[in-house]
Amino acid sequence: MAQRVAILRAVLTGAEVLLLDEPFSALDALTRQDIQTWLRGVQRSFRPTTVLVTHDVREATALCDRVAVLSGSPARVGLRLDLRGLTPAGQRAAEADILAALQGGP
Repeated sequence: MAQRVAILRAVLTGAEVLLLDEPFSALDALTRQDIQTWLRGVQRSFRPTTVLVTHDVREATALCDRVAVLSGSPARVGLRLDLRGLTPAGQRAAEADILAALQGGP
């Protein structure tokens, strides 16, 4: 609940950008799914630019329009994907591409 309040407070005070660093990592699976649905509603209603840092590939493809996979040190963008308008099959393919990039593949 504290996470929801913090996000909503930022949106309601006029923040145009939300920076979320692993915001759901401490949640159980059901609560995580519930708050992800809630966040999608906030994104649709208030339209903030949201930067989400996550290690959860499905979370990234469910909540984001675009994904950048960072790799190496110093960090470099190893893969960029535009997820807008993907079919479920396209989303699964994007998840496979992200996993391959995380494992050092093409």
